[in-house]
Amino acid sequence: RITVLEAHLLDAIDVPPDLIIANILADVIMSFSKDAFKLIKPGGLFITSGIILQKRDEVREDLIAQGFEIVETVLMEDWVAIIARKGRG
Repeated sequence: RITVLEAHLLDAIDVPPDLIIANILADVIMSFSKDAFKLIKPGGLFITSGIILQKRDEVREDLIAQGFEIVETVLMEDWVAIIARKGRG
């Protein structure tokens, strides 16, 4: 079963999700990455995109600092998507 929510950042999440997707500016992603890590289930994915190339390393470092492991980084022209996983603990 899949439940999809549209909300202001993470406000509507009341059950730990398996997946969080954010296609938004890098600075906004980094502003709530700590909360995303706390909310997401162990083994869950945090997929971020809408990141300009110049911010790629900064976002990667932030996600790692929060406890995520980087699974994949995808580059399309000047845009970056980063797939990160919360460890199983």
